[in-house]
Amino acid sequence: MRRIRPPSPAILRSYHDTAYRIAPFTLRIGQTLRPWPFSVPALVLIGACNPGGRRMTDRYNQRTMTALHAILYLFGPGF
Repeated sequence: MRRIRPPSPAILRSYHDTAYRIAPFTLRIGQTLRPWPFSVPALVLIGACNPGGRRMTDRYNQRTMTALHAILYLFGPGF
């Protein structure tokens, strides 16, 4: 794989502007839900799309997300 590039200011803005859904909740980077509705103290969002910050096709991203899901599934439902 090519070297991973740090996120540009535009990409960082995109991360912060994106709404992440964990039904029925909507989360945003840097914001905390009050009261905290989850049984764990923090959440980590992991994705397999656009590795190294390089735009890939939707089909490629879907395949890598499916593979990531299969791997994380081995660790239990919390993943």
